[in-house]
Amino acid sequence: MEIYADELAASLRQVAADAPAIREFVPSASRLPWNREGPGIQELRWSRYVSYPRQARRGQSDVNHVLEHGYGHLLWALDPARTIVTVHDLIPLARWAGRMNGVDRGRFPLLNKLSVNALRRARCLIADSRSTARDLVDLCGCRADRIRVIPLGVSARFVAKTTGERQRARASFGFPGYETDLILILGNAYYKNLETSLAVLRDLLPVLSRPAKIVHLGQHGHSWVAALKKAGLGDHVIEIDRLSRERVPDLYNSVDCLLFPSHYEGFGWPVLEAMACGVPVVCSDAASLPEIAGDAAILAKATDVAAIARGVKSILENRDLRTSMIDRGRKQAAKFRWDTYAAEVMGIYREILGGPPVPKA
Repeated sequence: MEIYADELAASLRQVAADAPAIREFVPSASRLPWNREGPGIQELRWSRYVSYPRQARRGQSDVNHVLEHGYGHLLWALDPARTIVTVHDLIPLARWAGRMNGVDRGRFPLLNKLSVNALRRARCLIADSRSTARDLVDLCGCRADRIRVIPLGVSARFVAKTTGERQRARASFGFPGYETDLILILGNAYYKNLETSLAVLRDLLPVLSRPAKIVHLGQHGHSWVAALKKAGLGDHVIEIDRLSRERVPDLYNSVDCLLFPSHYEGFGWPVLEAMACGVPVVCSDAASLPEIAGDAAILAKATDVAAIARGVKSILENRDLRTSMIDRGRKQAAKFRWDTYAAEVMGIYREILGGPPVPKA
């Protein structure tokens, strides 16, 4: 969300010289007097659901833009006729509704439901993808005529480096040389489907013509550690716990393939970031990923290990296919621009500033 806020604010200031003044409002966390041990879950919830709405009410402007749907409950404090909300995904509700094949429904997302229930009040909802827009209608009962689909942009930092630069970037991480193929996987959330990534590697190791390793960028949660131990692939996985935002493009430029078999994505930034860096992609066909990837990635069902493994193998060993996918990927990523995004958002701001009253939801 920090990346989204930073990119949007910077782009808004560039798209129009006569743009309305933009003020970034960041609420302050509250301290509960009886909690002497520092911020805990109680204070976080008090701040989010009690203190933040009070602060937002006092700080609202002619147009209010809530940048993350998880704070949709602010619509109970803000003037809904002057408020828009960006909705990136509806993962907890999609899980509860059984829309993630192979994932249990989990607990009812009560607090998330509290936030998204308020979305129906908004003047406008900005959805990152058509998939998220459909979920807003189906899972939240939002009106389709109040939803604008505006795909996110890709940061200019993500570019394909020269051969020499790629070699230096690879060496800077201490990765093996090009005699070993490197497959990048990301995250540690349950919907990232990392268990399937490990199963794919297990199937690939006996049939690839060269050694291969997975590079995993993400915190080492209990489920990941358990899955890695069960798979017995510890010697074939390179762990990167944390990485600065500035170094992520170097990481993409250091690997041979992005493997992204998510059960659900509201947008799927890593797919486009990898493509912009000249890295072929194999991803699932879940939720928004087909519309984001277009024809520039190999897509398969999130649980189809054999199909995903065939896709990765073809990328690593079919030079013509690899070259074609790199070219298509760069063209696909180039379609997603922050200046285009900001211009459309600015258009919504102007509509609210000069438009007619919004009918009640």
